[in-house]
Amino acid sequence: MGEGKYQAKNAQGQECSIEVPVAIGSFSQANIGIHSTQGLMIAITNPRLSEAILEGQRIHSDDWVFSTKEERKKVDGYIVSGIAADEGFILNSRRRWISWLLDAEPQVICNTEVANHS
Repeated sequence: MGEGKYQAKNAQGQECSIEVPVAIGSFSQANIGIHSTQGLMIAITNPRLSEAILEGQRIHSDDWVFSTKEERKKVDGYIVSGIAADEGFILNSRRRWISWLLDAEPQVICNTEVANHS
């Protein structure tokens, strides 16, 4: 279990970020193996997935299509670094009720300035 940061642009073009709890490992019914990693990096390409992360929804890697950069296929995100291709992960892995009890609901923080590329 660890923490990550997700960064994206919102509909107004502002840079936004949110702290994201992350669990990485093997998730099967027989056993669960979870480990920590340094430098997990995933490039999100699906706008619906991006919105779900910003809303704090629980994201399980089995529910979306992830691949490595070397594979050229339609995906929701590319695993850039931090985990093996055969490992799974869960973003926003904490149970919501625990976050509510601890008053630890992640907040989206957006820059008030919009990048102007003229």
